[in-house]
Amino acid sequence: MTDPLRSRFEAAVHEHQQAVFNLARRMTGSDHAAEEIAQEAFLRLWRAMGRGVEPGPATRAYLYRTAMNLGRDRGRRARCELAGGCAAAPHPPEEPEAKMLRRELEWKVREAVLALPTAYRRVVVLRHYHGLTYEEIGAILRWPVSLVRNRLFRARRRLRQLLHGVWKEAGES
Repeated sequence: MTDPLRSRFEAAVHEHQQAVFNLARRMTGSDHAAEEIAQEAFLRLWRAMGRGVEPGPATRAYLYRTAMNLGRDRGRRARCELAGGCAAAPHPPEEPEAKMLRRELEWKVREAVLALPTAYRRVVVLRHYHGLTYEEIGAILRWPVSLVRNRLFRARRRLRQLLHGVWKEAGES
């Protein structure tokens, strides 16, 4: 590949690497699996660029779609380990008990998201962890916006069911 093409690829990696990794980690629950998925997604982008595909405005959608498909395929082959965590903004110091309760709640939410069917988990991760619009999610998943809204509605309803007891416990303390 030419140096300008290599530079464009490196710029795409620099711009999207963390987001692709975070997406894969939230889909699989595993840092190790997320690293492999992100690496493979960028390798596929590199190969596509070698065939003349230029990175551009659709690069993020291409990488997200590739990472989601790789995660789905990986999940079909084997059950993913439940590990890792969400990259969170720094919090002010908190009391040890409050910190423990918050982490426990985050863990239960993460478990509930991972327990969702793949189609529901995809829209929840893209919408709530990555802040994408319905239109962006539709472009990534190649779904009409109406289907994105429907799956998100059903995913939220399922999460409410899965976390019903958790919210009652959190409200009592």
